[in-house]
Amino acid sequence: MTTAQSPQDEPEDAGEDQHGGPVRRSQKQGGRPPMAALERLAEVIAAAHPNPDAITRDSARKALTESGLGAGTLRLTEAITLVRSTARARQHPDRPEDQ
Repeated sequence: MTTAQSPQDEPEDAGEDQHGGPVRRSQKQGGRPPMAALERLAEVIAAAHPNPDAITRDSARKALTESGLGAGTLRLTEAITLVRSTARARQHPDRPEDQ
């Protein structure tokens, strides 16, 4: 039984082999497999930044590099967004905490 592939699942041509036939690749040119899951990138960034509002792209990239990880521009942005979205909302200083 064969499964149908959508056009986006099919590898793109990477050129010609020595016999003139197409050479297939499994990912888009210029890309490479991620080094770590998005959640792992977010964990590393969050650990280095107790205050999510203080995260900058440079500081997030530095935290990843120091932990031996890396991320492209898009994944870095996604990881920072994930950290910020999962951070606990700050309490207004003039209002007591909800009980």
